[in-house]
Amino acid sequence: MVIGLKTGIFGGSFNPVHSGHVKAALAAVRQLCLDRLLVIPVFMPPHKGADELVSSADRINMLKLAFEGYDEVEISDIEVKQRQKSYTIDTLEKLHGMYPEDEFYLLMGSDMFFTLPQWYRAEDIFKLAVTVAFCRSNDCNETKKIVEAVMKMKDKNGAFTEIVECSPFEVSSTEIREMVKMGDDTDGYVNTAVKNYIKENGLYL
Repeated sequence: MVIGLKTGIFGGSFNPVHSGHVKAALAAVRQLCLDRLLVIPVFMPPHKGADELVSSADRINMLKLAFEGYDEVEISDIEVKQRQKSYTIDTLEKLHGMYPEDEFYLLMGSDMFFTLPQWYRAEDIFKLAVTVAFCRSNDCNETKKIVEAVMKMKDKNGAFTEIVECSPFEVSSTEIREMVKMGDDTDGYVNTAVKNYIKENGLYL
């Protein structure tokens, strides 16, 4: 009998990947006891513009630097190889074909989690993966809202959901790009290797 892995899926633009992404990803690996975490940069996000999106190669390189040394984490190019906008359900179906025995956990921030029922083919997403919401560990109000949303999704769609607590990270990728543009120091917001990569390749100027 083939026993599959507990596989996390962590998608996003990662433009650039920052310390908050890394902390959240590692919290999920630890709290959910994941065997593997696939970090999947999008080729082009389906829900927003891509005016400041650097190349897929640059974002993959920065992800490899950010997660270097974490053996459970794999950087996947499954979406960037499509060379078009990707929907979560399409990626999930491909991964199920590649790893038919695995149990999948779809990770997302609370802001995305609240919109999940409106996603393209949401009912199929709930069938193919356990949905996971990141929750800021110091925000009781956010925890309450997530629990309420979880109950609604379970009642309506039979969804299985987990909550991962992680320390808050208040700076976004958008703000980091602006910091780079203004020449501000990004220490503490991106790791040193990523910071050097951004500088050496003239990104976000």
